Amino acid sequence: MTLGSRTRGRHRGFTLLEAMVAVAVLSLIVLSAFGALRLGARSWEAGLERTGATEHLRLLQDNVRRQLSQAIALRLDPADPRRIGFEGSREGMRFVAPAPQQSAGAGLYDFELRAERTEHGVRLVLYYQAHDPEAEGFEDSDQRREVVLADGLKEVTLDYFGALKQTDSPDWHDTWQDDAEQLPALVRVQAEAEDAARPWPELVVAIAEGGGI
Repeated sequence: MTLGSRTRGRHRGFTLLEAMVAVAVLSLIVLSAFGALRLGARSWEAGLERTGATEHLRLLQDNVRRQLSQAIALRLDPADPRRIGFEGSREGMRFVAPAPQQSAGAGLYDFELRAERTEHGVRLVLYYQAHDPEAEGFEDSDQRREVVLADGLKEVTLDYFGALKQTDSPDWHDTWQDDAEQLPALVRVQAEAEDAARPWPELVVAIAEGGGI
């Protein structure tokens, strides 16, 4: 074997080693690229899901805000002309307002926003029905409908700002008694989500007729 033959053999072996190293490096690059693509796709899907959930929540809160802001100080009991159609507690409230947009009817409706505890957590529900002018208080009928605003929450609380009596100074209250002389000026709905990554924004609604009649 000549010197030239031995040299060519060494060059052929070195070239094969280089090819193996190149293939290994290329494999690593391809695996890394696929991993990055997979991670990017998951992040994109998660972003879309968060955007969808946020938009859905915003629409629900807008609906609640629209109805509650239009609550009216309607007298429900002729025997007590100072009593108005509004009741509030930490778990829910009832009020009278114009018909919701999704309803085919018109006129006034009775609404109830209530936090209900279920086996899956707390759900926030909006009930509504046509107002009965003959009723002396809030009475549920078989025509009452419901809209589930949120489900699987950890906790929901409501409180109210204003003066129960016209001579009182406004303040925050856990309840708004049915013998109050006027509507609250503000209603605050606070909810704690089970998933800390998807918090429920605090909802504060100003009532147009609140604070006075």
